[in-house]
Parts: sequence; structure tokens; C-alpha cells
Amino acid sequence: MSVYPFAKVQQFIFLGIFLGIFLSASSFTQVFAQSFVGCPTGDERIASSDESYEEEVLRLVNEIRAKKRLKPVILNASLTWAARYHAKDMIVDNYFEHDPHDRKGRRLRKVCSTFEKMDFFVKDELFSRSENIGAGSQTPKEMVKDWMDSPGHKENILDPETKYMGVAYLYDANSEWKTYWVQCFGMEN
Repeated sequence: MSVYPFAKVQQFIFLGIFLGIFLSASSFTQVFAQSFVGCPTGDERIASSDESYEEEVLRLVNEIRAKKRLKPVILNASLTWAARYHAKDMIVDNYFEHDPHDRKGRRLRKVCSTFEKMDFFVKDELFSRSENIGAGSQTPKEMVKDWMDSPGHKENILDPETKYMGVAYLYDANSEWKTYWVQCFGMEN
């Protein structure tokens, strides 16, 4: 009889381990099996390849803004989800554009505008202001320099009306450009 309680304990341990693995796999599938067809819903949650790179972009942008006597931008989670979604969408469908696209064979089809995409994430929380995209840059410093060397991107970074920023850094060794960077800017409604 003393063996029976031990066997029950083993069964419960096995069941706990199995459920833990199953739930972990289920969460893994939810994160990586998201659809990139059509416009986003705004509920997509893409993990960063390196959050410290995203934080460094924010720091560098605010350093540049301070030199121009502009208020710092505040990192916004909704804009960050929008930025990460867009970076991942560009990887999945192999394109480099502001507007989200779907690829079917060799053809790309625009599915919604940049601002529609951002608005799905920010809902009524913010007003979507602008977006910067980049690819191929290896470090935050290099990417921010590239944006600052481009008049349109620089204008977005130095926009005095902008209050919030989301930032994405994604790396995919199997993609065309390997590194993808997105900044989404917003202001209060």
C-alpha cells in the first residue's frame, strides 16, 4: 500500500510537467502563429529581438530632441506593438514599405494604410502621427544616424507635436535585410 501513494504523486508530477509543457507550447504557438494576412487587429503581440536596442533608439532620439530644445518622447506600448507588428509583417511578406502588404507569389498587395495599421493598435488612445522604417542597420546608433541623414525621417523625429513613440527592432537571419527597425510616433487626441 505504501507504493500506491508514491505512484499517485508521480502521476500528478507527470501531469503537472505535461500541462506546463503544453501550456508553454500553446503560448509559443499563439505568439509565433499569428496571421500576417490583411490588416492587423491590434491584438497582435510580437516579441522584440532585443529590447535593449529599442530602448537605445528611444534614448538616442531623446538626446537629439534635447539638443533642439524639444520635449522627450515617451515610449508607448501600443505604438511599440504597432511598430513590431509592421517589422514582422515586412519580414514575413518580404517587402520594405510603410503600408502593410500581403504577398501572393511575386505580387504584393497593399492591405491598408500606415495610419489605419497604427490606429488598430492605439484605438482611441492616441492620434497616429508618423512612422519611420529602416532595414539593414546593425546598431541603434547606426539606424538613428541613417534616419537623421534623411530629411523626412529627421522631420518625424524632430516633430514638436509628437509626444509618444513606439519602436521595434527585429532580426531574422533568413530575411533579405536581416535587421528591421520601425518607429511609430503619436500624439494625444
